Amino acid sequence: MGSDPKIRRILCQRLLQLRHENNLTQAELSSLSAIPQPVLSLYENQGSSRSPTLYALVRLANSLNVSTDYLLGRTDDKSGARNLISEDSVISQLSRRDRQVLLRVAE
Repeated sequence: MGSDPKIRRILCQRLLQLRHENNLTQAELSSLSAIPQPVLSLYENQGSSRSPTLYALVRLANSLNVSTDYLLGRTDDKSGARNLISEDSVISQLSRRDRQVLLRVAE
């Protein structure tokens, strides 16, 4: 992501646009996404070379209720995240044994 200036530019624009559309300050988005505000500032600054990690990108998409593909400019459809199945609903459908395996893997 950091090596493609076009993707970086789109990401910067969309983060700023979505934050304004949601009437959020950087501090508020920082709180929602658990990403430090100075780091968010770098993500929104087109002059910066700082790009989010995959984990940070997912947290931003979830916080802004869009898909990661939308943030990266791969689609103009913002609704992708609304169509995803929640992690809780997937986990609740697992057998007890599978949940235990999942917990061991996560540890």
